Amino acid sequence: MRFVRKSFFVRPRHSVLRVLVVVPTLVLALVASSAHAQRGTNRAPFTPRIAFVNVQQLLDSVPGRSAVASGFADELRLAETRVRLAADSMQRAVEAFAQQQQNLSPTQREVVTLSLRARELQLEDMVQRLNISVMERREALQAPLEACVRRAMQTVQERDGWHAIVDWTALGSLFVLSPEADITSRVLEVLRRLGSEPCLSE
Repeated sequence: MRFVRKSFFVRPRHSVLRVLVVVPTLVLALVASSAHAQRGTNRAPFTPRIAFVNVQQLLDSVPGRSAVASGFADELRLAETRVRLAADSMQRAVEAFAQQQQNLSPTQREVVTLSLRARELQLEDMVQRLNISVMERREALQAPLEACVRRAMQTVQERDGWHAIVDWTALGSLFVLSPEADITSRVLEVLRRLGSEPCLSE
C-alpha cells in the first residue's frame, strides 16, 4: 500500500505529441521511400527533410505550465494529506488493539482483528483510487499544454517545409545530430508567441 507521488510534467510514454514526434522507424521509412522513388522514376529524387527537437524542453517551456503545475501540486498535497491521516488513524487503532488484546476474550479479539483488516482493505482501496485519480488529473491538465506544443511544432513544420519532426531524445545514445537539424529553438519562439491563453483554453 503506497501512494505514488506523480511528477507533473514528465512526458508520458504514449504522448499525444506522437502526431509529429515520430519514432526512428518513420525516418527509415522516409529514406526507403526516397530510394524507391529514385529507382522507379526519372523525376528529381525525393529528399526527406527531417528536423529534430527536444520535446521535454518544449514541454518544460510551454506557456501556462507553471500555473497549471502549481495547481496540480496543491491537489496532490491534498491527496497525500488524506492518505496520511487515514494511515495515522489506522496505526493508532492497531497500537490500541495491541495494548488491549490481553484483556479481550478470543471472540472479541477476532471481532477487532476482522474490523482492523476491513479498515486496512479500505485504506488500500482508497490509495489505489487516489493514485488513479491523480494520474487522470495530471493527464487532463497536461492535454491542453501538449496541444499547444503540437500546434507550435506544426506551425514550424508547415512554414519551413519539414517532412518529419523527431524527438531526438527518443533516438537513444548512438546517433549523430547536426546542429542545423535541431529546431527546438524555432519551435520555442513560436510557442512563446502563442502565449498562455490558447494553451489554457484548449
